[in-house]
Amino acid sequence: MSDEVQMIPVNAWFKGDHITHLVVFESTDTIPQAIEKVTDLMIGKRFFKREGAEYKMSYEGTPIPNDITVGESIIQPLGEVTVEYAN
Repeated sequence: MSDEVQMIPVNAWFKGDHITHLVVFESTDTIPQAIEKVTDLMIGKRFFKREGAEYKMSYEGTPIPNDITVGESIIQPLGEVTVEYAN
């Protein structure tokens, strides 16, 4: 893999919603940073904000651990990521 930062566009949705968003991740984004890019579009707008909420991400049904970057994960351009409440 190149040391150059790659832009990775994905179709992202929050579990329970029916609308997806085109979100661009950078290969150097941590999974929590990627989750934040998705939740910034939906939490407090389409979903009520829950105090102390934690989130998790999956890629086409496969859970993604929080301790890696997008570039280290299985996320591929134009794939579908799902973010949902973890607690």
